[in-house]
Amino acid sequence: MHTYEFTFKCERCAKELTEFVTSPDVLAKEELNQMEFHLTCPNASCRWNGTRTGAHAEKIKAALKPMSVCG
Repeated sequence: MHTYEFTFKCERCAKELTEFVTSPDVLAKEELNQMEFHLTCPNASCRWNGTRTGAHAEKIKAALKPMSVCG
């Protein structure tokens, strides 16, 4: 399994938002950029929400080893 970490910034308060994607295959950059994410800011005084694609991520990184994501 391959895990990818996407880091976004909140549109209102600039708080960091992190999303994880796990795939049995290595994904190409184009595939990562086209993924769609429904984001909600964890900042209780903000709570912005919206939809962004991987292309809007501040950074995308692949995990070097398998990881468990609970959520």
